[in-house]
Amino acid sequence: MLVISGISITTKIYESSNSLVYRGVRKQDNQPVVLKILNSAYPTPELLSRYNQEFKITYNLELVGVIKPFDDYLQAVASAKIAEQYIVSAQ
Repeated sequence: MLVISGISITTKIYESSNSLVYRGVRKQDNQPVVLKILNSAYPTPELLSRYNQEFKITYNLELVGVIKPFDDYLQAVASAKIAEQYIVSAQ
């Protein structure tokens, strides 16, 4: 399983040819998070650019229902985007 400092990863929730998506918990405050991670050990410059553009766009959106990224985590060649996890309850 993937190891990222400060995050306890609990479940893989999605996988595509470009990325992996995991559910986890940020250890410092027990905040549930979703991590989107590039699936390639050596991503192309185009893929990195598209990935970073996606982060910047969603970071600046202030819309209900859009998950707000709150961290851009870089470790060596690996790149992960960490976003808050919305928990929807039926009431």
